[in-house]
Amino acid sequence: MGSISGRFSGIGSAINNSISRVGQPLLGALIFIPISAAYYASLGSATGLDTSDPAIRRAFQPLNPPGATATADQVVASNLASIEAFHLAMLVCAGLLAIGAAVSWYGLRERGGAPATADRSAPAEAPARAEAPAAARADTPTTARATTTTADKTPSTEPHQPTA
Repeated sequence: MGSISGRFSGIGSAINNSISRVGQPLLGALIFIPISAAYYASLGSATGLDTSDPAIRRAFQPLNPPGATATADQVVASNLASIEAFHLAMLVCAGLLAIGAAVSWYGLRERGGAPATADRSAPAEAPARAEAPAAARADTPTTARATTTTADKTPSTEPHQPTA
């Protein structure tokens, strides 16, 4: 959201929200088109069925078990066609993942004119700590530390000297 001015941040947020809500289901529907095409092409070439027939499309649906009227050879061909279609879907998803990674890599970089928040070339220095004088440390009172005895499991206090 840093690429738009504050004046248009509401519009930018609305567009971002709309794309995130609509984009995922739309992309899922678009991926199913090549899955179906690959499935029916593979099924038609393996079995000789006319995959453009609506009855065949009802009996054999991509990534689903075939209907009860299917023969054993058609079931095997349908399973192999589903595997090929799923393989295609995974290749499409891997391609989309690579495209998304490239867009993120190049699109989410800091702009050249943006002010840097810190100098990244110099190591960060620890803040200076004020040391108490040695005389003040020697006069520090002892504190009580709670310990538990093993015999009765009751807490007891014993003096504890802080370490320097």
